[in-house]
This record gives sequence, C-alpha cells and structure tokens, in this order.
Amino acid sequence: MLAGVAGAAGLGIWLNASAVIVKTTTWAKYNNATSPPSDTTSTDGRIALGSGGKGDAARTQRPAVISGATLQMWYTGYDGSYYRIYYATSPDGLTWTKYDNTIPADSDGVSTNGRIPQGTAGTGDDGHAYYASVIKDGNTYKMWYTGFDGFTNRIYYATSPDGLTWTKYSNTIPTNSDTTSTDGRIPTGTAGTGDDAHVITPWVIKDGNTYKMWYAGSDGSYYRIYYATSPDGLTWTKLDNTIPADSNGVSTNGQIPQGTAGRGDVENVLGASVIKEGNTYKMWYGGSDGAYRIYYATSPDGLTWTKYNNVAPASSDTTSTDNRIPLGTAGKGDLINAYHPCVITEGTTYRMWYVGVAAGGALYGIYHARIVPPPGTILIAH
Repeated sequence: MLAGVAGAAGLGIWLNASAVIVKTTTWAKYNNATSPPSDTTSTDGRIALGSGGKGDAARTQRPAVISGATLQMWYTGYDGSYYRIYYATSPDGLTWTKYDNTIPADSDGVSTNGRIPQGTAGTGDDGHAYYASVIKDGNTYKMWYTGFDGFTNRIYYATSPDGLTWTKYSNTIPTNSDTTSTDGRIPTGTAGTGDDAHVITPWVIKDGNTYKMWYAGSDGSYYRIYYATSPDGLTWTKLDNTIPADSNGVSTNGQIPQGTAGRGDVENVLGASVIKEGNTYKMWYGGSDGAYRIYYATSPDGLTWTKYNNVAPASSDTTSTDNRIPLGTAGKGDLINAYHPCVITEGTTYRMWYVGVAAGGALYGIYHARIVPPPGTILIAH
C-alpha cells in the first residue's frame, strides 16, 4: 500500500518486504558559497581552508566519509607545497570540526590524529599523500590513498584501529604490473596500457568477501576509470587496464571511458564514488570537457556500466538533474570545477560531499549536496 506519493519526473519506486522507498535523481546543493578560513568548525557541509601555516591552508579536496552516529571524514589538505590527508568529524554532516590540521612529520609507519603524512625520501609517497578512500571493516579502518614520488602517482594502503592512529602497510614503490600487486598497492601498468603513467583516486567497497576498487589511470594523456579486486585488501588484481573505446553509454570490465566529442566527459574521467544498493552499483565520477562536473553511471555487477547522461548540465547553485552536479554561477565556490564526489546514503537520503573550485582556479573547497524524497512523501511499511 502506498499513500501520499506524488507523481514526478525522475522518480522511481522500488517495493520490498518492509517499505516503499522513493528515489529521485535531482541533487540540491546545500550552500556553494565559499566559507571563511577555519582551523576548527565550518558549516553547511563545507570544509573550509585552514589558516596560514596549516596543512590545508591552500586547498581542501577529495572527501571520504563514513556514516554513523558521528560522521567521519578524511580529506586532502594542501599547504601550498604538499598534499597530505587530514580528519574531521560531524554530528549531522553539516557542521564539521577539524581534528588537527597542523602539518605532520614525514613518516613511513605510524601517524596520528587521523592524518596521513608524506613518506621519507625515496618512498612512493615522499612527494604527496592524498586522495583517500576509507572503509570500516569490522573493527579496523582501512585506507587506500594516492602517493606521489615526484614523478608518478600510485596507490598505497594504511590501517587504523580507531581512524586516528594510522599505520602505512608498505610505501615502497611497487613494480609495474598489469595483473597482480601486493601490500595493498596498485602500481602503474606496463608501457602502452591505460594506467602506465599514473594511478590515482581509488574508491573501495567490500562486497561480500571481495574488495572492489575503481581507480583512475592515466596513459600520459587522459584519465579513465579502471577496476581491480582483492580477497583481502592486500593482493589486488587488475581486470583490464587496456584503453577502452570512447562511449556515452555502455562500457565493460569495470571501466569508465571518455565520452565522445561534445560530451561533458570527453577529456578525462576520474575520482569515482561507488555505492551498492540491492543488486545495483551506482557511481558518481568527475568528467571533464575542459571543466569538471559530476556525472552518474549504473551497473548490475560492477563490471558493465551504463552512463546515465554525460551531457554537460547548465550551471546552477540549487538543483540539477540526472544525478549530475553542475558548475555554480559567478562568485560561487564551484564556478570552475565540481568533482571528487563522495556519496553515502542515510535512509532514503543521498548525501554528497564534493570539491569545488572557485574563480581563478586556485581556491579549492569541499561542498555538500543532497537528494531527499519529495515533500509530502509518506513511506509506509507493509
């Protein structure tokens, strides 16, 4: 039985044994105005820049959020020279408090206060440590992050018992591979593959007993999204790192290719966020045609993906359609780019934190958007 659900474009209804769940594909930005610098608390779902001398004084980027009674976020901070990973918490996803945005000492092992620092000279993350994906697996927090050695980006791994004290597993540079890698790392591929130049922006879910990762690989010219799996989060096997054909619709082997000429993702695709609901995998990713916006794709198995609509949406500070996040208008914090989404679900609400870049291209910040059921919707158990 269903009562009080108004018909509307873009709505879908799924029935199960316990409830009616109404889903829509229209995101509403919460507040895309830039926020003043803060080393403590920021509002409206945003993560502000830190003050001068702090580790996030120049940029805040690539949020990774875990839901719960207290929401936890690991985000990338940039001090003007180096990227590192920092930590914040929130009771509601709107008011965020940074835990410690001071610059940590370089470390190849243990770090504190939710931070991931650069490694020491000669390691794979001695240039930058950034762009994390975090899951909580039992009582252990597990993070995969991008490390840069001054020449090449690769993916590394760290664990924590509490989300605060992290131990890197191995930040030594792995051998190039098109198949299997160890110690939680994803190396670059061999010459001629789609990830032979860089691998960045991992996104990991645990699906049953299998860890599944979608990451961005570059061949030196363009980024596309590739796929790897692991039985334990340590030994990873790439499925297919050959360069896929451009597509505006269906792609295979876990890959998301560039779109064709005139589409919003014609240049690069990167920074995926993936959730699984029922038997459907849902991905939001950054696509560029010179400016990044956020696009959407779905899959029945995590391998065969169908893009929903990769036409660049009109700029908006309020709502958007087809699960896309558009650029903001003049003076807003996401005027130039909107990308690096992180999506979670809370009941029937979807919540996203994403990176916006303001006019001039130097001011990066984290912003918030939501999908909620239409007003007046009544969900009735049956």
